[in-house]
Amino acid sequence: MKTIQVIILFSLSLILFSCDNENTETFDLSIESLKQTRWAGTFEDSFMEGSETVTRTFEAGIIFVSDDGGDCSLDTAVEPFKYPVNEKVLTIQSNSLFKGSWLLVNQSKDRMVLEKGTGGEGTYKAILTLTKTN
Repeated sequence: MKTIQVIILFSLSLILFSCDNENTETFDLSIESLKQTRWAGTFEDSFMEGSETVTRTFEAGIIFVSDDGGDCSLDTAVEPFKYPVNEKVLTIQSNSLFKGSWLLVNQSKDRMVLEKGTGGEGTYKAILTLTKTN
C-alpha cells in the first residue's frame, strides 16, 4: 500500500511541476521585441486645471514598423514617430501626446503598461496600457 501511495505522490509531483505557466513569461522591452509588432489599448492622462484634476482616456494603437520608427494613433488621429529604447525606458519622438519618455511599469508576454510623468502630486501623468495584437 505504501508503494502505491509513493507512486501516486511521485506522479502528482511530476504533473504539477511539469505544467508550463504562460503567465510567468514576461515581455522584454527591446528594439528586437518591438520591431514589426502591433499593439492596441488605452491612453489615459491626467493633469491639474486650476484646482480640478482633469482625466482623459483615448483608444490607442502603436505599430513599430522598423527598428527606429512606426505609427501611433489616439482615437482616429495617426502620427509617425521615432523611438529609441534604453532598458525599461521607451522614448517616443513625435508631435502627439505619445511624445516623451515612457517607463515600463508592468509587463507580461503580450501586454505592457507604460507610464510618463514625474509622479509628483498634481503633475502631469499618462498611462499607456497596450496588448499585442499580432
